[in-house]
Amino acid sequence: MADKVDIFDFLKSVDNSDFYYYSELSEEQRKSLSLVVAARWLSCTKNSKQILAVNSLVNPFTFKFAYKHPELLYKLMLISSSGTEKHYKWVGKKKKSSSKPTSTQAISEYYGISTSKADEYLSSFSLEDVLECANALAYDDAQVKKIKNEFK
Repeated sequence: MADKVDIFDFLKSVDNSDFYYYSELSEEQRKSLSLVVAARWLSCTKNSKQILAVNSLVNPFTFKFAYKHPELLYKLMLISSSGTEKHYKWVGKKKKSSSKPTSTQAISEYYGISTSKADEYLSSFSLEDVLECANALAYDDAQVKKIKNEFK
């Protein structure tokens, strides 16, 4: 086997109920595999029964067993699977969009910070403060108008 475990090979072993897959991995391969991430992947399917099983059988024990009893956690994952191969698609964290994108961009550019940090700081800025940033950055009339509309 390769030095690193491919997550999709791991998921396939769970779907196929391969009882010995984890025990046959070398120590290096086990270290390359995060069972916490694998548990998250198992819930990234459209099979609602599997999602319920993962939530009730695997998730409560993930952090308790992942490092001290990894084989037991793997066996819980086997139990939670329906036994048929499924398509998995990672469901990432949804990005929160700014309610005032032009204002956030002006603060970000003026202070040289990320737009997410600028969005956090935006609530402490008044319209005049943001307009001052925009003027210093030589924003055109259309952009200034957008900033004013965002504060209405």
